[in-house]
Amino acid sequence: MELRVVFYLSAHGFGHATRMIAIIRELLSQADLEIFVKTNVPKWLFMNSLSERYEAKIEIVHQECDVGVIYTSGFLIDILETSKVIRQMVATEKTFLNEEHRFCRNNNIQLIICDIPPLPFLVANKLNIPCVGISNFNWYDIYEYLYQKEEHGDLLGVLKKISSYYELADLLLELPFATSNESFSEKLSVPLVVRKRTRQPDNIKETLNIEPHQKLIFVSLGWHEFKETIRKMFFDVTYLKDSKNVFLLSSNLRKFVEPQKYIRFIPSEDPNSQDYVAACDLVISKLGYGIVSECVANGIPMIYTIRSNYIEDILMGQQLETFNTAKFLPPERFLRGDWLNMIEEAVKLKNIAQHVHIDLNGAEKCSQYLMQYLE
Repeated sequence: MELRVVFYLSAHGFGHATRMIAIIRELLSQADLEIFVKTNVPKWLFMNSLSERYEAKIEIVHQECDVGVIYTSGFLIDILETSKVIRQMVATEKTFLNEEHRFCRNNNIQLIICDIPPLPFLVANKLNIPCVGISNFNWYDIYEYLYQKEEHGDLLGVLKKISSYYELADLLLELPFATSNESFSEKLSVPLVVRKRTRQPDNIKETLNIEPHQKLIFVSLGWHEFKETIRKMFFDVTYLKDSKNVFLLSSNLRKFVEPQKYIRFIPSEDPNSQDYVAACDLVISKLGYGIVSECVANGIPMIYTIRSNYIEDILMGQQLETFNTAKFLPPERFLRGDWLNMIEEAVKLKNIAQHVHIDLNGAEKCSQYLMQYLE
């Protein structure tokens, strides 16, 4: 009999999707499954990343599953607006429960997997089917740290409600760089879940026409948050044009940055963007599980910044510092482009980064544990 599972994924960054893609690949290689994925992450990210033989086994359902945080600009979190959407999410509890209960029952769902929206755990509890979380953090930990000051005390009851959803989980498969995750009664630490490279770095550099003497540097900036910064950095900075570095950007930045001899773009049609990160000599980015995991897995140093009062970033940055493979810049300096003066020194950290040893078989381990709930 064909087994059916549903993934509920946060769209707050692509890292949730990319790590679940690695797990979905493993699951489909082991069993005859039909998989539903509910998320606001673009459908192309999944379909471009999975081989044709798996496409018929996956249905992507466009749906908002959680609210994350709201930004004012750059890395600044809008405390007031975020508190509003948190309240709105909890207020939809009954509607979400009824709609998803009906969906799971009609589709004969046997397992719910969350990374890491809170409400689906309530659905699984009502259906009396297992629900497994897979993440390094949960939204209660993020919000509790963000609103720890006394003036936000009235939000405490709402946050406790979110914690109570996570308490219903059968298990949390806890990824590295974890927050406390104390809302989960059952936790199991698993290795890094990361999309593994499919091509050698030399092959990627040849494809991008990178000369042997040039350094390839990936600058990861979201266009919707940083478009003015991007324009300034990649049009007006003489240093970039005169340096021996080549800067790699995401394909969605083509609309803001004209092609120039010192700039390359990750091809939008290539399903394995991790191959391009693995070919770099340095990554410049705000922290996020996806980019950090790919850097650690492939021995790539970083220049990074963090979001203020965001506990996931704070803890992840602390872990990176123990590796001695990354250099930190405060958000205001990062957005000002001060990393330009740190590149030469940071690139030298690649010798250290190449010797960081970390277990990379998290996708295989997670898949094994998930299959136990389906046997």
